[in-house]
Formats: sequence, structure tokens, C-alpha cells
Amino acid sequence: MNRKIVSILILSFLVVGCQTPAEPVEDPVIDEPVRVEPEEEPEPEPEPEPEPEPEPEPEDEYTLGGEGPAGGLIFFIDTREQHEGFTYLEAAPAGWDGGTEDPMIAWGEEGVEVGAGGTALGAGRANTAAALEHSEEFAAGLVSGLEINGFDDWYIPSQDEMFRVYENLYRQNLGGFASEHYWTSTESSEDRAQSYGFRTGGRIAASKSEERRVRPVRAF
Repeated sequence: MNRKIVSILILSFLVVGCQTPAEPVEDPVIDEPVRVEPEEEPEPEPEPEPEPEPEPEPEDEYTLGGEGPAGGLIFFIDTREQHEGFTYLEAAPAGWDGGTEDPMIAWGEEGVEVGAGGTALGAGRANTAAALEHSEEFAAGLVSGLEINGFDDWYIPSQDEMFRVYENLYRQNLGGFASEHYWTSTESSEDRAQSYGFRTGGRIAASKSEERRVRPVRAF
């Protein structure tokens, strides 16, 4: 054999033998899609029950300046509950004695102290009772046994009660009061008692023998 051919064959063998066999190609790994499970929706919380509406506060049965149960006018309301035994004070209606104006009469007899010195709201009842023990001929006697629309608990107002009559009725053009002096049941001394002037809004200790106008009131 030709030496040249032998050399070529040997060289070809060597080249082929030295080649590294190719690694097998693996199929590419395809990630499978991840299945996302839907989250469960939370159950809705129950709506809170509506709070009950507060009950309205009861309104006053009577109003200041309004009509009272005896047909008169309310001139005081004890909204702070400071007075024991009553909540309202009511003045007798105009014409309570059958006349067109409040009557005029003397408070009592001079020189006689009857112990009617109460000044506070509600004190008029005791003052009137004290005056009646001595005589029924004067101002207190006008309310003795007086009945208006079925109510017979009338008395002459104390000085503080008459002030409320002046402020809450007369000054509001309510009640048909005269612009003159009105007796209170408050005694100042054996000769004098307190009188309230509606024209001026002032109070004086007047002689018991003088005639002044009278408007009874009641407490309930």
C-alpha cells in the first residue's frame, strides 16, 4: 500500500477518535402554569342593629304665661325643683270676682300684727291663713271660700310671688292687670304691709288701712 495513503488513514482515525461525543440535548423544561385558587371572599359582617331613638323628654304640662287648670295664667314654673309642694303658680283670671277690674280693699287693721311675714314663693298661703285668723273683713277675706272653675285654694300672693306676677304677666301685657298698686300678703309691721306698684315696678310698705287692688293666686 502506498505509504502516503496509510499516513492519511492513520491521521483520519486519530482525528475521529479524539472527538468528544456530543452530549444529548434534553428537552427544555416548560413550567406548567401555576393555578391560583381564588381566595374565598369573607362573609359580610352583620350590620349593627340601630340604636333605639331616645324617648323625647316630656314637655311641661303648662307654660309660662299660658292658661292654668283654673282658667288663670301661669306666672311661675319651678323648673329646678327647688320648691316643695308645688311646681306651678297660677294667677286668677281677670274678672275673677265678677267685676271688670280687680277689687280694691284695705289689707287689715292698723296696730295689729298677725304674723304674716313670709316673703318667699309659696309663702302667700300661710300669710293669708294668718291674716284670716284675725279677721275676714279685709283683703284676705276676699279669697276665703273663693271658688273659680272648681278650685278653692286661692290666697293673696307674697311679695316674691307678686314680683313674678309683675314680671311674667303684667310686663308681658297678660292678665288684664291695672297699672296701680296691688297688695301682697307680706306684712311689714303692725301698721304696714307690702304693696307692689305695677306702674313703676316698685314695692313699698303701705299703711294697712289703705285700699289697694287684689289678685289672688294658687300653687299646685
